Amino acid sequence: MLKRHSVGRDADRPLRVAVTGASGFIGAHVATGLANRGFAVSALLRSTRSVDHLRACGIEVIATQDMSLPKGINAVVHAAATSPAPGVTAARLVSDNIELSRRLIGQARDAGVSSFVFLSSMSVYGRISVPVVDESTPQTDLDLYGITKRVGENLLEENCGAMAGLAIRLPAVIGSGAARHWLAETVRRLAFHEDVPIFHPAAPFNNAIHVTDLAELIGSVIEGTSKGYEAVNVASDGQIAVLEAVKLLSRALASRSRILEVAPHSPSFTVSIGRAAVRFGFHPMAIGEALALYGREFASPAEVRNRQDLLLPKRV
Repeated sequence: MLKRHSVGRDADRPLRVAVTGASGFIGAHVATGLANRGFAVSALLRSTRSVDHLRACGIEVIATQDMSLPKGINAVVHAAATSPAPGVTAARLVSDNIELSRRLIGQARDAGVSSFVFLSSMSVYGRISVPVVDESTPQTDLDLYGITKRVGENLLEENCGAMAGLAIRLPAVIGSGAARHWLAETVRRLAFHEDVPIFHPAAPFNNAIHVTDLAELIGSVIEGTSKGYEAVNVASDGQIAVLEAVKLLSRALASRSRILEVAPHSPSFTVSIGRAAVRFGFHPMAIGEALALYGREFASPAEVRNRQDLLLPKRV
């Protein structure tokens, strides 16, 4: 069990945190959230394009093809990963999600890093057939992505040594710039007034977390943990019906989209966050509040300009 303690911090020497994947949506928000919290953050990137927003927050940007940890790091947040997509091979999933995790965990252990936060996924549960998922839910019929995340968790558990190891199993992470999950596709459809298909309209739903809540949890974990390993689920607090969740986003975006019920291909479920609450005092936004914030962010002037740019004819 991963136990909490208070890490003394010299006001003149803030804790140094390395964040991988900081060019992506989650990694960038976590890195800036930690910098705003007072950590000295180093962003490990294979590409340093479009990182001015990181440097503006005082984040050190380190270009490293092999993702080697810099010296003097106190904690690591491993957000870099590759998700299944057209053109992504099985070999790349294994290399990016397993071998990279193996190298980083080994480097952190050998360097005496105090804590390592691994961003995992609800995909480690595979085919879910229970109404509420907690950390004891059986893991069955995992796809390759879920397997790579589960192996990453195992590597961290087996190699913690003297450092704290935490695997955070993520549902859909929402916020400005979110992509690659059904809520991101839903707000895109709503913004363009396209039809929105939904499954299980009356089913309870909390399977999303706003990225600011995730960054807050990670910051508190880095400040207050000692050696040991733990894996926790995260999501928003409370519940909302699926149909009401989509209607809430529709109102925020003033959408004219039709919401259409379609036949489900899998059962619905909600996510228990009890362990994260008990272990780390995790108290995220209510799901309705998180979705409303996401809708407002997507309707912001900057996001509207981005959507207008998508509609402009491209020069060739």
